[in-house]
Amino acid sequence: MGLLDKAKAAAEQAAAKAKEGVDDVQTTGAGDMFTSCYVANRAAGADPAEAAKEASELVATELEKRRRGAR
Repeated sequence: MGLLDKAKAAAEQAAAKAKEGVDDVQTTGAGDMFTSCYVANRAAGADPAEAAKEASELVATELEKRRRGAR
């Protein structure tokens, strides 16, 4: 499995986990959060899969906060 396949698999896994309850959440900016975190992690030396995992976890955490009404 290549690096891009690993990154895709990590992102899909995190997205599936994060999807629970997202229908009722304002997702504006989620793509920007993901991209910013992914690029920052890559610039810091993370491989694509790890960068995607970190970015996906960040977005999932932030969307969960929004779902709960926290800011």
